[in-house]
Amino acid sequence: MAQVKILCVAFDKTLKERLCTLLTRVGYEIVGTTRTKHAMQLLTGNEFDLIILGHRFPKKERRELSALARHKYEIKVLLMCDGSSDDEVPADDVVYALHGTDALLNAVDGLLRKKALAAAQS
Repeated sequence: MAQVKILCVAFDKTLKERLCTLLTRVGYEIVGTTRTKHAMQLLTGNEFDLIILGHRFPKKERRELSALARHKYEIKVLLMCDGSSDDEVPADDVVYALHGTDALLNAVDGLLRKKALAAAQS
C-alpha cells in the first residue's frame, strides 16, 4: 500500500517545519510550503491524500486553495484555526491550534479513514 501523502501549508516556516516533522514521525509523507500559490502549483502533477491549511493566510488565499483542492482534485482539507471559526473557507474538518498535536493527529486520522471508507464503497 502506498504511503499517505499530505501537503502542509503553514504561514510560518517554523510551524511548517514542526508540523512536517511531527507528521513524518508518525509515518506520513509530507510536502510543506509557506505559500498558497506554491501549494496550488504543487497540486498539479502530485497526488495528495490531504491538505493541512493554516489560518494565518489571507481569507481569499485560503478559500481559493481549499476550493481548488476539494473540487478540482477531490483532496480533503483540514483547516487549522487559532480558536475562531472560519465558515467561509471550505474544509472537510477544522482543528483548533490551541488544542495541540493530539487534536491535529486525530483530525488527520479521521479524515483519512473517511476517505478510505468512501473509496472502498465506490
